[in-house]
Amino acid sequence: NKLKVFRKYFNNYFTKGFIKISIFSIAILIALLILFILKKNKKLRLCINYRYLNKAIVKNYYLILLILKLI
Repeated sequence: NKLKVFRKYFNNYFTKGFIKISIFSIAILIALLILFILKKNKKLRLCINYRYLNKAIVKNYYLILLILKLI
């Protein structure tokens, strides 16, 4: 049942183009914490903890510094 919910979620967002497949994204999926929460109507809701992904992303800090130089 949980696998069906995950496949439905993944296929929906993959067809919309929100998810793109790469070696990096597969590694991220392994590192993410995926939880299933039972809703009041007894259906499962997929919840993803993105904390590890946010730590892995390199932030783009230099743009603000360039703007401040121009001012």
